[in-house]
Amino acid sequence: MQGCHGGIADSLSLTVAADGSGRVEGTVEEWDESSQDFVSRVVKRALSKDGATKAVQQLSSAVARLERPSGCESTVRTFARLAWSCGESPPQTLEYKTYDCGPRLLDGVASETRSGQQARDGYSRAIALRTIAGELLKPPAPE
Repeated sequence: MQGCHGGIADSLSLTVAADGSGRVEGTVEEWDESSQDFVSRVVKRALSKDGATKAVQQLSSAVARLERPSGCESTVRTFARLAWSCGESPPQTLEYKTYDCGPRLLDGVASETRSGQQARDGYSRAIALRTIAGELLKPPAPE
């Protein structure tokens, strides 16, 4: 994501093994109140077969869904690059970019960066992929 005051670049790697289990690795840039700056948090987590299947299904559904602009534009550019490979095959890549507001901007986060109508039925693949990645990289809830 990139806006007027810099950008945030998170990364996510999802690996699915032959037995169906998975592994998530990535970095998340988060605001740190004490340093008043963005810091990177590294994530490494194993996924069960069900968890890996769900993650692949979510990513596939997000890419296959038809985009519908919300009519709301922002100075924040959201982008996502999806790359995948199977075994030794060469990687395939898809890239998505949008200036669409997305749900966070419609709900008031950085509302000063948006303009246009506030339609909530829009859909952007870039925003959806970033949302899914954010959920996969979120720290586990405390028990």
